[in-house]
Amino acid sequence: MLFAGWFHYHKAAPKLAWFQDVESMLNHHLAGLLGLGSLSWAGHQDLLAQLYPSFAEGATPFFTLNWSKYAEFLTFRGGLDPVTGGLWLTDIEHHHLAIAILFLIAGHMYRTNWGIGHGIKDILEAHKGPFTGQGHKGLYEILTTSWHAQLSINLAILGSLTIVVAHHMYSMPPYPYLATDYGTQLSLFTHHMWIGGFLIVGAAAHAAIFMIRDYDPTTRYNDLLDRVLRHRDAIISHLNWSDVWGSISDQGVVTHITGGNFAQSSITINGWLRDFLWAQASQVIQSYGSSLSAYGLFFLGAHFVWAFSLMFLFSGRGYWQELIESLVWAHNKLKVAPATQPRALSIVQGRAVGVTDYLLGGIATTWAFFLARIIAVG
Repeated sequence: MLFAGWFHYHKAAPKLAWFQDVESMLNHHLAGLLGLGSLSWAGHQDLLAQLYPSFAEGATPFFTLNWSKYAEFLTFRGGLDPVTGGLWLTDIEHHHLAIAILFLIAGHMYRTNWGIGHGIKDILEAHKGPFTGQGHKGLYEILTTSWHAQLSINLAILGSLTIVVAHHMYSMPPYPYLATDYGTQLSLFTHHMWIGGFLIVGAAAHAAIFMIRDYDPTTRYNDLLDRVLRHRDAIISHLNWSDVWGSISDQGVVTHITGGNFAQSSITINGWLRDFLWAQASQVIQSYGSSLSAYGLFFLGAHFVWAFSLMFLFSGRGYWQELIESLVWAHNKLKVAPATQPRALSIVQGRAVGVTDYLLGGIATTWAFFLARIIAVG
């Protein structure tokens, strides 16, 4: 790999067009990265993670079509292993072998230097319906010339998959005995949900940058993206009323009916979040004088960081403008002002500080709360 890096940087550096050859990229990623990667992972689980006597003949049964020899370690049982509480390892091996074959086949689908296979441009432009105008015409050019558009889609897909992984890791634990450690499961879930949230926020940010910097509506008339933009008033207004209706009906039920008895609690506002926190946070509150005090103090400190972020997100510059200007006024009044005058943060800098503290404070608060409670209960 070091030699390849040196060669392709110093001797034969690829042109920019090479990085925009999406068909070649797809073939290599599907066959090389996903196909061979899944195949090697299946082999790792088969040959290294567990020993199976039926593999004594090696790959011979595969080439002689005597595949029943592999039935011992390529299973399709479904459900969870009652001993480990996780998915059957043999099911996981079978899964990775099957998707490896699918990806290796898919890695030969797209047209590169030869006239066979599919072209992404042809596939996109063929997507036209009765209500979609020009369909996806022009999308190929957007994705091959705008890094922000491509990055936005990749971040959205990866963020969504990360959130799916967060749910699957506790509903179908892939690792043996993971289900027996609730603290680890909860931490893994929270970790992947935060990462998924970051990536989706990044997707929206880069989509906005693409719309401002790279999108040209004069050359994209009546394609699917143009039609969505021209219907944005109707889309946003319908999202508005449906979200308001959904939140009022759903949160109204949650807020007013906590005990399941409408006659007693329908006209009172029950602080369900307050009750939940007090009911579940006693271990955290009582942790300051115990062996869990590190988590409790972390919980307090992270709250400060999180609350500090709201100054910046609400006011724009976190009240630093007023603070710094009052200091400047005081120095000028006392005639001790230096030649260099201090300046406040810009709006963008203030937002950046705010979102950084918000994310770090939120992550540390939830992490410390979960672990303090789980360790105390466990």
